[in-house]
Amino acid sequence: MRLKAWEDGRNKSRRVNAYEAQQLREGIEGLDRFKELSSEYIEATIEPTKQGQADEADSKKTPDSRRKGTGAGNGKVPGFCPPEVTA
Repeated sequence: MRLKAWEDGRNKSRRVNAYEAQQLREGIEGLDRFKELSSEYIEATIEPTKQGQADEADSKKTPDSRRKGTGAGNGKVPGFCPPEVTA
């Protein structure tokens, strides 16, 4: 079997024996499995995070029932009477 690899800006090739070839195959299969599992983990982690952020954004858009009647958001300060303006 010949092993090809990119090293020092060049494609290099060398012959490997059967034992080393088997180790290389197992290593490549392990790397492929790692990439597969990493992708699954990322998807499983990101989706709930996105959903939580969307839920949080929605809850911020909903007015808080405890704030009703306090003048929050209407530009008025409760208990404050502006002075009369005379021209």
